[in-house]
Amino acid sequence: MHKKQLLATFVLFGCVTMFECNWWPWRDARDIRKFVNTTAPVWTYLTSEMTNIECKVDEYIVMAAEYVKFLRSYYRGRERFSYKLLAKFDSVRKKRMTISSPGGTIKQTEDIVYMSRDLSCAVVKVTTSTKGIQKTYDLRIRDSAIHVRPQSKCMEHFRWKAGRQGYLLYRDYCRNLQRS
Repeated sequence: MHKKQLLATFVLFGCVTMFECNWWPWRDARDIRKFVNTTAPVWTYLTSEMTNIECKVDEYIVMAAEYVKFLRSYYRGRERFSYKLLAKFDSVRKKRMTISSPGGTIKQTEDIVYMSRDLSCAVVKVTTSTKGIQKTYDLRIRDSAIHVRPQSKCMEHFRWKAGRQGYLLYRDYCRNLQRS
């Protein structure tokens, strides 16, 4: 009888440990805070959205536990557009942040669906509700990794989620445009 109780105790302890510990391989490690916690620009390399913009970049200005303030910029033709945005982190779904603009004209959620271990790239699901609910996918890359092709795992996850190649937003000249 004592052997069964001892075995049951070990099994219970093992189960609790597996589900509570950070090293457990099946835990959901996608935390959008980890990816946006950088002072370097984050570029949108590919998107599933049919668009005529290019050189889309996020620059994170103020990072707090509950939110991040950032500047999102892009070019449409030769004209540059920049918006100051606020992203609030979801306390329950760590992979999500809700983005709004000061006037409330922009409102969307962004969910990390894949993130590389070294945080150099991520696939992000963008959900907007301006014209009904619309979902698109972005492949985003930190500035430190933009000079090389995105990791193959990031590309695979993007194609799997987007269902196609995607539209290239990042070009080699984008970094020069950002500085001007």
